[in-house]
This record gives sequence, structure tokens and C-alpha cells, in this order.
Amino acid sequence: MLSSLFSFISEMAELIWDGKYDEHGNKRAPVRIELPFQTVETVNESVQERQRTLELSSSGHDPEWRNRLIWGDKKYVLPSLLPEFAGKVDLIYIDPPFDTGADFSFTTTVPGTDLLLEKEPSLLEQKAYRDTWGVSAEDRARGVGSKDRYLRWFGETALLLRELLAETGTIYVHCNQTMLPYLRCLLDEVFGADNHMNDVIWHFENKPKFSFSKLIPRDWECILAYARTMGAHTFHHQLVPVKRVQEQAIVGWDPVLKKRIAKRDENGDIIYETRTEKLMGSVWTIPIVHPVAHERTGYDTQKPEPLRSASSKSLLTRITWSSTAFAAPAPPPPLPKSSNAAGSPATCDASPSIPRANACLALPV
Repeated sequence: MLSSLFSFISEMAELIWDGKYDEHGNKRAPVRIELPFQTVETVNESVQERQRTLELSSSGHDPEWRNRLIWGDKKYVLPSLLPEFAGKVDLIYIDPPFDTGADFSFTTTVPGTDLLLEKEPSLLEQKAYRDTWGVSAEDRARGVGSKDRYLRWFGETALLLRELLAETGTIYVHCNQTMLPYLRCLLDEVFGADNHMNDVIWHFENKPKFSFSKLIPRDWECILAYARTMGAHTFHHQLVPVKRVQEQAIVGWDPVLKKRIAKRDENGDIIYETRTEKLMGSVWTIPIVHPVAHERTGYDTQKPEPLRSASSKSLLTRITWSSTAFAAPAPPPPLPKSSNAAGSPATCDASPSIPRANACLALPV
């Protein structure tokens, strides 16, 4: 019953939560209620912006499909997207709730004053901006907890997202340390453990740390990366500057020895090269939005905007450039600040996975 327990079925470990199976022992399928979309607002764009968008993302598609911002409950939005986009989505990034029990209602200041204003949420916003999972007293007596409710909600979401992904598509799931072991098991079941590309660690070294705390500082979060079909998926390595420029031996694969060896010239001497860049690994050090930063909006889970330096791109920009077909193997010039998209040898360039570190290291829902 408890989500933290593993049930061994047919010699396979499986994560179990309340409601995963019906009374007959069959897995419950997600609810599929398709509703028509209604256009609430159209935002005008310049001729240059429109042309750039069309060139990047509308080739071979109806031009009106691009740049949709959909406001609604994923329970109804995702099934409604399937008829049009099933098997066609290249990249999905989601930052779901972390089962923290928090309520992320929006608070801001009144311009020209020091007054704080808390926006009264609508019924839909009350559900969208909270991370609470109600459990009745009767269910608690049966051993059901908030994680059971959370995992049932997320499991249904993951099944629908998988249907949306193209064979070349990838999905990135943002989570914290608390939910990491649960979501890793769940995503392995939905997408297949063999399609796990690796985990990205978002390390934010500027997070305040307190000496009185008896916890190891929680200065990172995790992004689980999965391919729809490993090997067929789109993935581009990105380059970042090396900390210290030095000469390195050029290595290549020896099919006879079946290992990487240093390349040599006609005299038998090792060939060296000077490298100023290396492939980006799986630990991404990107500062969080400082509490007094100008870009701070007051929303607790706000992501940082892209920075000017190509080596300090935002979290979402890195993901987008890594896993979309129009991205070049070498990163293009940095995006404008207002935009908001996603020591390894050169012989690794063809790797379909995110480089692995030595330590443990779109669609909103």
C-alpha cells in the first residue's frame, strides 16, 4: 500500500502506490477526456520574430500550431493534445510539484509603494499553484499517504506524455532530492530503464548555507532525462570553456585492441592538441534567482533567465539546444536576456547520452 514499499511481481521490482491497480488487479489507465481549445488572447509579434519562429519551428506544419500557451488542468489538456500531437513532440520539459505540501500562490508589490498584494486565485489556479495532496481519514487508516496521491497523479501524466513524444523525442523531468528515488522508478517503468539518458544535476552554488543546520546543504536539484527510443533520439553535445588550457593527447578507438588509444604520427610520436573547450558534463552550475535580483517576480520556483555568456546559458536554454533538431552541434550565439526557451575527449561526440559525472551526481503540468 505505502508508496515507499516495493512489490516483487514476476521477479521484477515495482513501485506500488494506492490506486495503481483496480480491484481486479489491472493497471488503471489515465482518464482521457478531450475538450476543445478556446483562444482567449492572441499576442502580436513583429515581422522579424514571426519569420524567425516560422523558420525554426513551423517547417512542414500548420503555422498556427506554434507558440501556444495553454492554460488548463493537465488532466484535460494532455488528452486534448493527443489527436493533433501524438508521436510528434520533439522535446518535453516539466517542473512538476515536489510533494512539499506548499502553496505557491502569487504575491507581488504594488508599483510605487511598499504594499504587498496577494492575488486571489481562481478555482483553477487554486489547484494549479499548490503542492498539497489531500488524503481522507479513511484512506489514512488504510495506510495511504500523500505520496500515494502524488505518484498516482504523476504516473497518469507520464503515460500521456510518452504518447506525445516522437520517436526522436526526449523528456526532462525536474525534481528534488525527496522525490528523486520515486520518480526514477516510475519513469523507468513508463519509458523503460534502457531509455534513461542520465541525470542532470543543477548545482546552484549561490544558495545561502547556514552553519547552525545539521543537514548537508541542499544546493542542487535533479533533472531526469529519458529518450522515447534510445539511439533514435536527438541529442547535441554542447561545449564549455576549460578551466585551464593545456595540451592533451588526441585519442581514438582501436577496433583491434577494443579500447581508446592515443593517436600517433608517422614517426610514432603521440599527437597533441591544445583545447580551450570541452564537452559539457552532467553537473550544470547555474545560479538560482537571488532574493533581491531585479528579475525576481516573487514566484517561489522561478527559473533564472539566460545570461550573456555562452558558457552560462540558462537551464532551459541548455536543454533546448541539447535536444531539438534545429540545434547545431556547436551552440549558436546566446539568446537575448529576455528570451526563455532547454574533461571529455572529442571521440565522445557521437554519444547518445548526457556525459556521466564521477559522483551522483514544452509542456507544463
